[in-house]
Amino acid sequence: MRSLFVAVAVLGLSVALLARSVSAEPPPAMEARDVKKIIDALKKKPTMKAELASVRFAGEVFGTTVLQAPIGSDLTTLGPWSDNGALLGAEQSIAARKCGALTADELKAASAILKEYGEAVPATLRAYTLGQQGKKTEAAEFFTTFIDQQLPGAACPSEHPMYSYRRTSRMSFALQCLEVMAPSRDVSAQKKRVERAQECAKNNHAVG
Repeated sequence: MRSLFVAVAVLGLSVALLARSVSAEPPPAMEARDVKKIIDALKKKPTMKAELASVRFAGEVFGTTVLQAPIGSDLTTLGPWSDNGALLGAEQSIAARKCGALTADELKAASAILKEYGEAVPATLRAYTLGQQGKKTEAAEFFTTFIDQQLPGAACPSEHPMYSYRRTSRMSFALQCLEVMAPSRDVSAQKKRVERAQECAKNNHAVG
């Protein structure tokens, strides 16, 4: 049931983001794919370590068994429009826990993935794992850097509204984790950056 919930949550996130963008093109026809088969395919692609780490994290830490991908696309495709559905799904799972603790088995799996892939592990998953290992200061630095890098110079990017709303969602998630990892830290600058991203998304009326 947990893996089904995660798969539905990932798809639901994409639909919700698209719904907020009236002019967005409809998503391509999708199909469910076995995570184990995706992992096997990604292992043959040395340049896709970040994607492999994401899929393994979703599967081995959060129990995801299937991912949605466009029908007819390569097995290493993790979502529509080149999305990394495994990463987005894992972030949603962390957010649903309010960045709280992993079980002992989940932490063991996450730590093994971090040890194997190191810097190839996406920043948010790396930060969360470090925090669960008790390295909260290091985790907070990663989450802070992630938020700051999402909107360089506070300028609104020229992009489809779907991506503006996704950026806002991911920044908000990272801010939530940052506050959990470092409750006494001054995060006013990061809050302002999230607010600026929200403004950009709200005022983005670009046509896809």
